[in-house]
Amino acid sequence: MLAAAIATGGFTLFEPSRLFDGGRDGVVVDPSDVAALFQEEAVYPPLTPAGVGDPVGTVMDRSGNGNYSLASASAARPILRADASGRRYLEFDGVNDNLVLSGYTQGAAAYVAMAIQIDASETFAVVATAASTSGFFSVFQDGDASAVSFAAGAPVCRVNGAAVSTRDELHDATEAVNAVVEFDGLDLSAGLWSEINLMGGYAALEVIGRIYGVVMCSFVPSDGEKENIRRWLAAKSGVVL
Repeated sequence: MLAAAIATGGFTLFEPSRLFDGGRDGVVVDPSDVAALFQEEAVYPPLTPAGVGDPVGTVMDRSGNGNYSLASASAARPILRADASGRRYLEFDGVNDNLVLSGYTQGAAAYVAMAIQIDASETFAVVATAASTSGFFSVFQDGDASAVSFAAGAPVCRVNGAAVSTRDELHDATEAVNAVVEFDGLDLSAGLWSEINLMGGYAALEVIGRIYGVVMCSFVPSDGEKENIRRWLAAKSGVVL
């Protein structure tokens, strides 16, 4: 299925799986893809489709690489919701919900983009953590520390296409509003990044919020590919770039 994104100056057609032609690795999480969402988290292949209001235990990978996402336990399953405009998203409760991405190779110059919303009650939120608390990026917090922590390389963080550098800027730009957040040039090649937890995974780091879509690449896409990813995620979440 082609995903349509409306952008300034015209209409762009973009299919995210084409990013991974030629054997490039990565993950696409798309809550609007009804054929990709299942309620079971510990059964493969999963059997029970998830509809709006249902818990989601498995999200099949739209990249074509087979890197599906799993909730870590039955109680950790996010809920599939639809906002007032009918856009579907995964709702995380801030208690124990999370999705675990594992089994694929992250790169020494990786790229992560997400369409998300962080709840207004969150004063400290880490949307992506490694398999241990010694690794995380995407830090949303009042303060001047870097928005990217414990990830090597020289990553650039952007919100809706504009560069931000501090946790406070990232927090303010995503608090109770939908936003497209990019982390460009992350080094996720170390062993601790063999697993990535979205919206939680550790009791102190669970997040109340929404995911409208995620694109993770074990390579740095071209500028044109980044623009297509940004527009695709903006269309998923209703963000105006």
